[in-house]
Amino acid sequence: HLRRVALRVAAGGILLVAARFWSAVRPNARDILLFLATGFLNITGAYGFLFWGMQFVGSGLSAVIDLSLIPVLLLALGILFGEDAWSARKIAGIALGVAGLLVIFAPRLGGDAPTGETLGIAAIVASTLVYCLGSVLSRPLLRLHPVLLVSGVEMLFGGLGLCVLSLLVEDWPAGL
Repeated sequence: HLRRVALRVAAGGILLVAARFWSAVRPNARDILLFLATGFLNITGAYGFLFWGMQFVGSGLSAVIDLSLIPVLLLALGILFGEDAWSARKIAGIALGVAGLLVIFAPRLGGDAPTGETLGIAAIVASTLVYCLGSVLSRPLLRLHPVLLVSGVEMLFGGLGLCVLSLLVEDWPAGL
């Protein structure tokens, strides 16, 4: 995993260099803290939980969980953080989406599911939650800064966080 993470860090650096040439806007201290938080949430947290959870859950089920939750969580968190306006129709949509997910996944979360799979599903849900939170928190940055800068900083900071996480939790061959 560390090789893939290092590529993400390099890509973030390349995007930052490109953003420097196309933008005169410079982030302030508050924006930098928000960049750190969103990079950690969108990259370190989301992929950390996802990679761990997929040890116990197949890629098909992981995709269904992730792609089913994204619209529900983006809307719910957007309303919660004032980035989306709520309406009865949107709240009904969130409720319907959650009800549908419960119908689909309730049998899997019953007493028959292996503990590893249940924990894997919980990690994938956590991955989707932190990704959606980071996405909603990124919206003010995207209104102020070019997308290359936002993507580059988040990828760089989040990738560095994944490198540290990888060094701390992965098993390393003897002699390294």
